[in-house]
Amino acid sequence: MKHRYSLMRGGLIYQVLDRLLRRKPRSLHLWLAVLLALLCLLPIALAAVVNGTLYGSSVDVPLLFDFSMLGRFLLVVPLLVIAAPQCDRLMRWTIAHIPKCGLVPVGKQPAYDRLLSHIRSLRDPVWPESLLLLLAFTPLLYMETTFDAMPGIDSWRSGGDTMSRFAAAWLDWVALPLFRFMSLLWLWRFALWTYLLWRLSQLHLRLDASHPDGSGGILFLGESQFRFVVLALAGGILVSGNCMNHVMHLGESIDQQKHLVIAYVLLSVGCLLAPLLLLGRRLFGVKQKALLAFSELGHSAASDFRSRWLAQHRQKSLLDSGDPSSLADYGSVYATVRSMSIFPMTRATILWFFLLSALPFLPLFIIAMPLEELLDRLVSVIA
Repeated sequence: MKHRYSLMRGGLIYQVLDRLLRRKPRSLHLWLAVLLALLCLLPIALAAVVNGTLYGSSVDVPLLFDFSMLGRFLLVVPLLVIAAPQCDRLMRWTIAHIPKCGLVPVGKQPAYDRLLSHIRSLRDPVWPESLLLLLAFTPLLYMETTFDAMPGIDSWRSGGDTMSRFAAAWLDWVALPLFRFMSLLWLWRFALWTYLLWRLSQLHLRLDASHPDGSGGILFLGESQFRFVVLALAGGILVSGNCMNHVMHLGESIDQQKHLVIAYVLLSVGCLLAPLLLLGRRLFGVKQKALLAFSELGHSAASDFRSRWLAQHRQKSLLDSGDPSSLADYGSVYATVRSMSIFPMTRATILWFFLLSALPFLPLFIIAMPLEELLDRLVSVIA
């Protein structure tokens, strides 16, 4: 059953869906994404239509111009649902590949099996997700309103009529708790993955400094980590929507938002990459031992080559012997060991982390900066 091991297929929500839908269609995640987005936003939109705050100038911020609201429920909620199956699939492949490729020593296989069982014991019970659900409603206990990014500004939810109160109540008691629960659920899965990496770093995996991937043979763990970039992307949409509201409705400048944008990108990428540092100490030790061993071997090989060819075979051709080829092969392997990274992720993947974390802020800069000014700056940079 190891090949079916999953970090996401378990817990309260999975059990509920499993009982309701015995035969799950392949497009279930797409239908679920649409259903949850409609559940969050449709009643609020209907209320806004009735009281005339969907668009127009009846309030300072109509619903269709509340960028934070639209980004949260039209983009982030479907994104979290749609990305889950793809992330789960890669995680299952990754966990199955760890023992298959020989990383787990024979004597450590029982410990690895116990690790998977322990993580399953954290994943499957009802209490973790029940606690997350409770936390999703917790802000209602100590906050008068849970969603008011621009106090003092008349918005679609600030009216005193029945429809405005209904929209505000639906947002506070249904939409936002559902959104928080989905976000916490992703963070819980990320915490389980981080715990798995930490325990793997203690299993004394059979890492090889000369492995062609340049990370001791565990580069695939770093590439699997990339699936969690959806958290940075979702958070960026939220921050970008809030910044767009402040620029469009409060008249703030893009300069007032740039520090928040930069801080978010750096912090989000740092948090997502940090779990891989748990493997860094082990990789560093493997690299140092390999460098010493290969250096000793290199001295021996170079000394033997020098004594054989410079002292005894001066008149013979190097082409008639395999010694030069062996020395060249050794040099290639030593170069791989010397360039081995103690952080199991490629520079290209790290760059993609930064690009996707910053991508949600592109509409902010487009809206905040007039098109003519944007084109002038691009021309000046290129010229």
